[in-house]
Amino acid sequence: ENGYSMPPAIPAGARVEVHGLSAKPEHNGKLGRAVSYDHNRERVGVHLDSGDRLLLRVANLRLTQEELPTHKELAVFAQMFSKPGALSSEADGSAAEPTAPPPPAPPRDGSGSWDDLDEQQVMLSLSEEEARAVVGDGAGATLSSSTPSLEAALSSAVRRNELTAFANAPRYDRLVLSCKRTDTLGDATYTVEAGLDAFDGLGWWTTTDRTHADLASDGFVRIGAEALVAEYGGVMRFLELCRRLGPPRYTMKTALDPEAKPHVIAVVERLCAASALRCLLSCEAAAAHAS
Repeated sequence: ENGYSMPPAIPAGARVEVHGLSAKPEHNGKLGRAVSYDHNRERVGVHLDSGDRLLLRVANLRLTQEELPTHKELAVFAQMFSKPGALSSEADGSAAEPTAPPPPAPPRDGSGSWDDLDEQQVMLSLSEEEARAVVGDGAGATLSSSTPSLEAALSSAVRRNELTAFANAPRYDRLVLSCKRTDTLGDATYTVEAGLDAFDGLGWWTTTDRTHADLASDGFVRIGAEALVAEYGGVMRFLELCRRLGPPRYTMKTALDPEAKPHVIAVVERLCAASALRCLLSCEAAAAHAS
């Protein structure tokens, strides 16, 4: 059995330090979190703070003195690592991204709560300091980013089949993105849903454990890059301005714990940074988790 049940010496979600490795001594002394256990191979899956993910013997791990995670945090880790490294896992283990183009998206029916939304809604909620950062005051530089906009990055990733986009057509006021990542710990499907507060000018992405089949049963349909831009262009510009302003206007969340502590969100951000979802990170988070 490969599961989340852990050996007694290493509690689930515990902070650990690597030691005694001879094959990869460069990892000795590194800190990370125990996230899974392979009973067949008797190895603990560890996600290091450096971004590396390893399968190690219990003898090569020692517990740190940091506080153990709460029950709610353990539930988050169980979701995120139901397959090692996953934010969400396909139930049948097959999460290959579709290569055939999606069917034409249904037309918008005009009833969606995101209709006519764009970055101007964010501008209305900005403080004077934030507004100066965005538009400048004649003396300083305006808010800028060296990374592509969300609209450009997401549409390009969908076009290259690196991301799959799902919409609740014909309302188009929910957007879910999914991608697959394969590494030494196995296959994982990462799934997030967009969220926003138009009145307060806030944007976020929430990790979810729904599979592609779950999304289809909930009425979501797969859309291509053209439909993504046509139906969510204003929303992406809204989220883009929030992203450049950074926290607290733009955050990552997890569905199982809306009040997750910063160290839990940091794990979510590290996983996103190692996948095609990296473009969703705030400029600050992207710099912090740059490899």
